[in-house]
Amino acid sequence: MAEGIKKVIIADDEVLICELMKKLIDWERLNLKLAGEVYNGKELYDVILKEAPDIVITDISMPEMDGIELIGKIRKEGIPCHFIIVSGYRQFEYAHNALKYNVEDYILKPVDSGELNNAIKKLSDKIDTGRKSRNEKLLNKQGEKLLKRFFLSKVVPNLPKEQKTFEDVNREYGINFQEGLFQVIYVKSDMQNSMQDYDANFSSIQEKISSVFYEKFQPICFNILTDPTFDTLKIGINYPAEKEYVIYEEIRNYFERIRNLVDLFKEYQLTIGLGHPYKKMEFLSVSDKEAQAAVSSRMLLGCDRIIYWDALKQPETIMEDSEKHDFYRNLEKDFELLDVSEFQEDLQNLFHVVRTHFSALALADILETILELFLKTEEKLFAGVLNEDYVRKQYVYGIHNALSLSILQRAVEQPVSEAMESLIQRVDQQKTKPVRSAMVYVEENYQNPMRLEDVAAYVNLNPVYFSNIFKRETGENFTDYLTKYRMEEAKRLLRDTGNTIREIAEQTGYTDTRYFSKLFKKVVGIKPSEYRKIYG
Repeated sequence: MAEGIKKVIIADDEVLICELMKKLIDWERLNLKLAGEVYNGKELYDVILKEAPDIVITDISMPEMDGIELIGKIRKEGIPCHFIIVSGYRQFEYAHNALKYNVEDYILKPVDSGELNNAIKKLSDKIDTGRKSRNEKLLNKQGEKLLKRFFLSKVVPNLPKEQKTFEDVNREYGINFQEGLFQVIYVKSDMQNSMQDYDANFSSIQEKISSVFYEKFQPICFNILTDPTFDTLKIGINYPAEKEYVIYEEIRNYFERIRNLVDLFKEYQLTIGLGHPYKKMEFLSVSDKEAQAAVSSRMLLGCDRIIYWDALKQPETIMEDSEKHDFYRNLEKDFELLDVSEFQEDLQNLFHVVRTHFSALALADILETILELFLKTEEKLFAGVLNEDYVRKQYVYGIHNALSLSILQRAVEQPVSEAMESLIQRVDQQKTKPVRSAMVYVEENYQNPMRLEDVAAYVNLNPVYFSNIFKRETGENFTDYLTKYRMEEAKRLLRDTGNTIREIAEQTGYTDTRYFSKLFKKVVGIKPSEYRKIYG
């Protein structure tokens, strides 16, 4: 039905009156549609329940169920339809009593066209205003909820950088933070099978997990912010400092209640991670990381429990800064050379350390850096040929749902290794042509100044990428290849021409004769003059 059209039911025990009102009403101008025409109260009641009309025009005196009784029953049903009562003079007092049921208008018989259409027009405008008001309220409520969710999901992780005050946050995001404690909580749902196997009921379970939290904590918190995702509910709470003990007690009660909810679905497991409560709002970002780390620690502690960050006592670091620097440098080399086995070995070494010095916060930073380093290297060397969004989603999802360190290691290793293998295939398909083109370029231009960057540009490749595939294809660095090629040409000129050493140096791309002679001896084993004496 087109937007704005109102559904109308006409009711009178006299068929001719119904027909008359149908002719009197200006249906098109008032944007109305006839939804029913009935002749007794009981039938009218049934049609109203079925059609949910906007406007009902009815005689007050109807057989089987009179108008007063009918209107009272409809109001109890909560159906938001509007009534226009049609009454004879002798029934005026009877009709007047209907006003207690919020009947919007009444018309005395005989019905006048202008009066009827004016009453309908006034009521139609009232309905439109009500709809607009409800929509605006709904939009405002939804908008406010979205702003709060945006604050929790996007602003909180960067709060120290944002340098926002209470007033800033309350004004910009429609929040009413108050002095007290600020804390982040994660409720993580895990399933024994893969994401594709999640039951359709799971989303309703997640909604219930959220609604139960509001139900239990709204009476004791100043503010509750939520950011629900597919399998995780992130919660930010602000509450009076004196309620801290009560909050922790209610967390335990809340966990028991939601655990009973998911007990019906044996494959689901719940874990709650609690960050530390802080007195300053900007420390929500710290509590956020702590709550994530607490949930991640289920890899060691198991699911189906509440994990308190304050009780974990994990080390701050896994590796010293110098060790971390070397680790990242090795990874970058692995990625540049597309050396999958070396990458896997470096990752194995990392997890060997992690198993003895587990730190969820430090490990999260390292794993994030591994992904960013790989994607940055791929962008630099391969011009972003991979589907970065796909790789990132696979990587993050695997980490997010890992329930053991072994699973976590595979979750990191698999998407990166597969991406590297994909790049190797592209290299294998493409490397012959650019390498051969580079060799031809050297043959035709060796006598001119030449840098690796120049040749890479000639074959439309990144210099580092070109260097890697040239070495993979030929077994030697491009610079060594160029030097050897030039020396072979120099040997030919020394044998077959009477050109001076200086001229030969220039003809093979060297402007410095002394440097040429030194390089010749290094490659050939004797000086150019000695070579000429022997072979000239």
